[in-house]
Amino acid sequence: MNKKIRILVADDEPEIRELFITLTKAHPKVEVVGTATDGQTAVELNKVLNPDIIIMDLHMPHTDGIEAIKRIMATHPKPIIVLSGYLDSSKIYSRLSSLMAGAIDVMEKPFSMKTLLKKIELLSEIKLPQRPKETNKKKYEMIVIGASTGGPEVIKTILKPLPARFPFYIAIAQHISKGQFDKLFIDYLQSHLKLKVELAKGGEKLKKGIVYVAPADANLEIRKNVKFALNHNQTDYVPSIDTLFQSAAHVFGAKTIAILLTGMGEDGVKGLKAIKEAGGITIAQDKNSCVVFGMPRRAIELGLADKVLTPNQISQLLLHYSKQDNGN
Repeated sequence: MNKKIRILVADDEPEIRELFITLTKAHPKVEVVGTATDGQTAVELNKVLNPDIIIMDLHMPHTDGIEAIKRIMATHPKPIIVLSGYLDSSKIYSRLSSLMAGAIDVMEKPFSMKTLLKKIELLSEIKLPQRPKETNKKKYEMIVIGASTGGPEVIKTILKPLPARFPFYIAIAQHISKGQFDKLFIDYLQSHLKLKVELAKGGEKLKKGIVYVAPADANLEIRKNVKFALNHNQTDYVPSIDTLFQSAAHVFGAKTIAILLTGMGEDGVKGLKAIKEAGGITIAQDKNSCVVFGMPRRAIELGLADKVLTPNQISQLLLHYSKQDNGN
């Protein structure tokens, strides 16, 4: 059986993304391996998914297609076909601008799928010169996750693909009712994950590959000796996402990956800022997958999110970093 052509589709129109996904099911030669709704996500997914070819819209939020093409060609070059309804409407979104940025071909919407498929088959065989692999890749150690309304299901989705021996520390601050609800949350996660899930305890030394959940009645901190501490300081939310994130920034600094998920309010925003300033990587959940687009929205508005991703994309990114951490 011939190898399928692996396609990454970057377009903020859901109809276009769905069209390509449907095409995957019907066409024997192509496979959509990922979709993005903005240019920055396309840049990140290109690194993680390594597609054979990219279909790129130009007019997208956050980072537009022209900028995304430039970043892709500067880091992980791939054949890119521009597919846009904004061609020649301005100097920014012109055929020439697309080609100068690094695109291989340009098509205007509406388009002929038959013609596009022929281009995909032809251009997917182009092998572009790759940049040398980085010799000083950043090593991450600590993953901190903050969530509120809608969080348990999203956290499960993110962590489910991770293997039992995952080479990072993981700690979660989930806003949850007092009582036995934290234990129910832990049982829920444990029933779906390969990773071991535990309630964090004061004085306990962290171990890699275990998911630690903050208790419902205390704020969780990480101390310099890589041990947990619990405090009962008055904060707007308990457990406090800011408290967990800020302590991780203090102990792990640039080795921290912070993930701010669905929920109301601004808890976690100050903590995300601390981690970003320390050189760590900051991720906010995208609007469409949030039950409540509150905390992530505020982080995005303030420019504190390095990446805005869906839960599945966050999983892919964590797996990518874990392989990088192991030297793969």
